[in-house]
Amino acid sequence: EPIESESWTVTHSAYLPTGYGRHMQTVEDGPWLFHYIRENFFYALEYGLLDHISEFVDLLRQYGCTEENDYQLRIGTKFVLSLYIKSNRSWINQHGEDDDSDSEDETDYDKIHKPWTAISAVIPRQFVPIVPGTYGYAFQEAMRKYGKKSTQRKG
Repeated sequence: EPIESESWTVTHSAYLPTGYGRHMQTVEDGPWLFHYIRENFFYALEYGLLDHISEFVDLLRQYGCTEENDYQLRIGTKFVLSLYIKSNRSWINQHGEDDDSDSEDETDYDKIHKPWTAISAVIPRQFVPIVPGTYGYAFQEAMRKYGKKSTQRKG
């Protein structure tokens, strides 16, 4: 279970530079993140939680991966859609394979987060270019500004 708690932090941190998928993520933006997603993808798949694997699939899409060009994204999308079918074609009704709870035991957060992440995992991306006036540009400028201050303190 350490992989699950650790990966929530990692996947959520990946949404910051992209404005939650508005802007494309590149490997150069954070090689550690890309490698983490690649190296832990099958663990997340095996763990079997809808929102957990959905975030991994979503992040692969943010790197420009598609079902046509990426094996992990392809099998991850199939897995997410198989959970949808098993749940009578409803993201709201989805419970993990090892989940003994019923919908009355789920929190409001679960009822919102699971469908939200699953939908994000299966939709194709249309990225907004990073140009002045966009979230992506503002984020990159802030990172450049504060990254210099961080470097100056160390040196």
